[in-house]
Amino acid sequence: MQLAECRSWGRKDNKYTCRCGAGADEFGHHGLVCRLGGGRQLRHSALNDYICRLFSKASIPVLKEPSGISAHDGRRPDGCTLIPWRAGRCLAWDVTVPGTLAKRYVNLTSKECGLAAARAADEKMKKYGNALPSMEFLPICIEVLGPMNPNTLKFLKEICKMISAEITLGPMKLAFKYYKLNQMLRHKNN
Repeated sequence: MQLAECRSWGRKDNKYTCRCGAGADEFGHHGLVCRLGGGRQLRHSALNDYICRLFSKASIPVLKEPSGISAHDGRRPDGCTLIPWRAGRCLAWDVTVPGTLAKRYVNLTSKECGLAAARAADEKMKKYGNALPSMEFLPICIEVLGPMNPNTLKFLKEICKMISAEITLGPMKLAFKYYKLNQMLRHKNN
């Protein structure tokens, strides 16, 4: 809060130290990527809820954080469909919201938009790709500032097609869903 107050008054305050021990920069980027910050989990939960609502609108039943499905290390995906998604296999997904401005990704994202999401998706595939052999796995990766990996965009297009088969949305269906997704992320970043 202290940093936000200083920013609103246009002052630079480099004296603030986060509870994780890191110092905050003058732009307030640390709050978007801190592992101890509340916004990180809030963005993750909001995005996972949004994905579940999209499935619901497409009349596809899902289960959030399924207890009977786990990888070798005991981790489980954020959700899975209860009916087959493609080729007789259910879809399991795991949501990740990587920090576009995090030190870990800033060298990538300063060169090309969406590389943090692509890297996070690759890491999720390494973790879950072969761990859930009976399911198709999809990492849903959308950066804090909005860019997403190509497979996430492809998934959103596909689910919007399914929704439009259920209800009439008109020609702007994908643009509207993408807009709502960006608005949700922007709201959770503040």
